[in-house]
Amino acid sequence: MDEKQIIEELIQDWALEWKSDQELLFKELFLAIYYKTKGKKEKNRKLNFIGKFIFIGVIFIGILALVVLLYIGIKNKWKKSDCIWAESVVLFIIVVIAGLVSKWMDIMKYQDTWARHSMLVHEMEAEIVKYQYGIKQYRKNSDKNQVFIRRIIRIWDTNQLIFSDNMKNNERILMDYFKSISKFA
Repeated sequence: MDEKQIIEELIQDWALEWKSDQELLFKELFLAIYYKTKGKKEKNRKLNFIGKFIFIGVIFIGILALVVLLYIGIKNKWKKSDCIWAESVVLFIIVVIAGLVSKWMDIMKYQDTWARHSMLVHEMEAEIVKYQYGIKQYRKNSDKNQVFIRRIIRIWDTNQLIFSDNMKNNERILMDYFKSISKFA
């Protein structure tokens, strides 16, 4: 069995411990948030790497285009000014596209979001493990479910604070970007 299968089995065993109607509602809420966050974690991981791949691809294609232009210019004996003009246009396009991709990645914060979701999933899984094996607070307390609820709510609150801070920073970054663009207009 791999790590994912073990965690999934622990979650299934944990789910059987919740009996009362109120506890069942919390269990359903927990599972919904856990699986949704796991999905978002994977989505942001993929988008992070796609964005980086596009950025590197733009740079690579741009450099290749510059080399091809230089070769064509030399082969066709372009005037130096024509060669410089053509390469300047290609370089400008590369810089604009790479800048837009970079700014998009900066605004969307796929890597930060991936890290935040990874941390949330990890903390939720760690609580499940502590609960199942009676570690720390769960060893001494007779009402493990109430301890679990309190600890999970604290974890969710911390995640929400981080999300709120990220949103404030995204808004500031976007406004700063528009201000810098308006200076050139």
